[in-house]
Amino acid sequence: MEKIAPFYWQVNAQSPMVISLTWHAESSITQLTNTVDALVILGFNGKRWEEIPATVRAQDLLSSSARSLTIGSITSDASVDLNTFESFSIGSKIYRSGIKISDAFPPNGDGKNDVWYIQYAEQYPAMKIKIFNRWGEPVFTTNSGYQNNWNGTYKNNSKKLPSTSYLYQIDLEGNGNIDHQGWVFIQH
Repeated sequence: MEKIAPFYWQVNAQSPMVISLTWHAESSITQLTNTVDALVILGFNGKRWEEIPATVRAQDLLSSSARSLTIGSITSDASVDLNTFESFSIGSKIYRSGIKISDAFPPNGDGKNDVWYIQYAEQYPAMKIKIFNRWGEPVFTTNSGYQNNWNGTYKNNSKKLPSTSYLYQIDLEGNGNIDHQGWVFIQH
């Protein structure tokens, strides 16, 4: 079973405060991204993941002339109300193409927005998609193209997934490189 290493922090502290998340070699953060520029802090509010404006700190991120994700930290740009969030995570955003990815959809059968929509998906016939639940378990995958037909079911069968946010990874060319990564919210 394929998994993404969980990067969740539970917080027990006085609110508000600046959030700082750190990682080291055993964190396997390269499973999230290969580029330091794409890291973000995400806060889970009980229903969905929200991006928290943050800065990646330069200390320990440079290894000779190449950037490294072996050790480092990311800190929120301002104080965060901890009562708003249940947990925090490191995520990434990578935008290299002109496609537009829906960040939420209601697969309620009313004929409106019942599927996860990626504008211009047809231009990438080799596109591979992986969608994971919050524990890193794959819930949907494609291996060659996407027809804008995923309706929020588990591994494309009839079992509906719960209303929450799911991590997606998109490889446009099918070459193993993640071109887009983010969160999609399903609301039944």
